[in-house]
Amino acid sequence: MVEAIRSMKKNLILFFVVCLSGCKTINYPDDARSHEDLYPTWSPNGKAIAYWHSSENGGDPTGLYVIGSDGQNKQLLQRGNAWSPDWAPDGKKIAFSDGDEIYAIAVDGGNLSRITAADEPVTSPAWSPDGNRIAYVGLRGPIGPIWIMNIGGSAIKFSDGLAPDWSPNGNRLVFSLDGIYAADASGAGIVKLANTSSRFFSFRNSWSPNGLLIAFQKTFSGLEDSEIWTVRSDGTNPKKLTEGRYPAFSPDAEHIAFTKFIGGSKFVVMALKLDGTELRQITN
Repeated sequence: MVEAIRSMKKNLILFFVVCLSGCKTINYPDDARSHEDLYPTWSPNGKAIAYWHSSENGGDPTGLYVIGSDGQNKQLLQRGNAWSPDWAPDGKKIAFSDGDEIYAIAVDGGNLSRITAADEPVTSPAWSPDGNRIAYVGLRGPIGPIWIMNIGGSAIKFSDGLAPDWSPNGNRLVFSLDGIYAADASGAGIVKLANTSSRFFSFRNSWSPNGLLIAFQKTFSGLEDSEIWTVRSDGTNPKKLTEGRYPAFSPDAEHIAFTKFIGGSKFVVMALKLDGTELRQITN
């Protein structure tokens, strides 16, 4: 049995209570710590990373930020809740969830517009490679459902699940259930690619731009105890890359940005190469 509960107003966070085996309820730790930089997403040219910063004890205000991939030139685009940002393929705007709807904002902080008009809270937007569709997760059910919407049009149900991301050709999506799955955009042809933790979902999946790999998250006893894994898109060769969560492939498919716990109550954005070298801290 899998249960999910949401509390989306208090502290502007999303958390889950999950039981995947033995019907033991496990509290999913919340994302409201004193300093957290979450959900990194690369710009299409690889020169910048967008992320959501949450702070309770002073410092930079909570909101959506963009920073150079070299860690320089940080800018606040949108104050407040801005979960799971995803950069549009044309590089001109970023989609995010405020906990109720999906919005898009220009990369200069202007032209904020609402994309969805859902009858349930929605999160985890993912642009299709051509920019004409967006996948997102509704929070009506225990795990999803995932919806696919034509921009400016209607949405259709894709599947139950969480954390959708598109294949580079736009024909398939990867998503989380009791493991990592992929299916055609129609919802047909579903296959399981990898196992995850026995107790927690992967809350971020990323399909590499060259189509070869999928990065995902394994969480064990809590968010401080998470690992980034990769698996080939055919489901072979699962491999641990590093400790962390919320992985996102760079446009050249050679690097992954992710959130890492560095002690105390601090989570920062870091990046490294797929061979495990060149680890560097992006935010501080």
